[in-house]
Amino acid sequence: GGSAGYLPELLQELETTRNPKIIDILWERLYHQGSVFSASFAALPYLARIAEQWQPNKERLKLVSLAVEILSGEDIENLRRPGQPQDSWTTTSDRIDLDSPYRGRYQEEIDILLRLVEEHMQQPNLSSGEFSYLLVNILPLKGYASLKNEFEYLVSTCWCGWSGCCSFCNTEMEIYPGEDNIIAELETDNGKKQQTDIQPISPESLTGIMKWLYDTATEKGYESIARKITCMMGTGTCLNCGEQFNMPEYFGFAESLRK
Repeated sequence: GGSAGYLPELLQELETTRNPKIIDILWERLYHQGSVFSASFAALPYLARIAEQWQPNKERLKLVSLAVEILSGEDIENLRRPGQPQDSWTTTSDRIDLDSPYRGRYQEEIDILLRLVEEHMQQPNLSSGEFSYLLVNILPLKGYASLKNEFEYLVSTCWCGWSGCCSFCNTEMEIYPGEDNIIAELETDNGKKQQTDIQPISPESLTGIMKWLYDTATEKGYESIARKITCMMGTGTCLNCGEQFNMPEYFGFAESLRK
């Protein structure tokens, strides 16, 4: 993974043939196990330009998503060279979040990719999963890369839980998305499970990027996604001590919302 070998040839072949199998190869080369490399960033302008030539379809979205993952991925090459501050960062938000001094160097690609994702959002008959995936892709492009993982997890439909600890009693709970809600679950010592719904925030209380996400989902008719967005910003009750916790604080993305 991360090898730049044959990369120019692969990109040229993709532009010429539009062979979807090449996209899979590029994912492996440029976004290997969640990490990105210098070759990944070198390929960004070409990925954006090639995607721009295609009509909206699943292959173009896969190419766009690769570019988004590069922009918000962990650059392990630079993390290993901390003595180069201009090109190193410890978190992905240092690269393209709104307050990042480095965002401007990728602005041309960001603008192209943002337009392409918005075009995909106009396609008819998108499933709820497809639409939430587009919202996941648009967050880094709008400058909220640090929210991407939390949004993807809490708003998608996923069978597994995300562990977290109550800040009051340190009890570990699982939190996972339902069909149109978010659920907290506690497994007791005797193996029994207790569950409670996360209580949504009022839509009128949403601001900034969360309001935009909610309004977009509502406008497009994705009510279950809209409700989970309000739950993502809502509150829960610890199933052990009964204290109330705030979801943005619980998951550590409260600071990102202040951008």
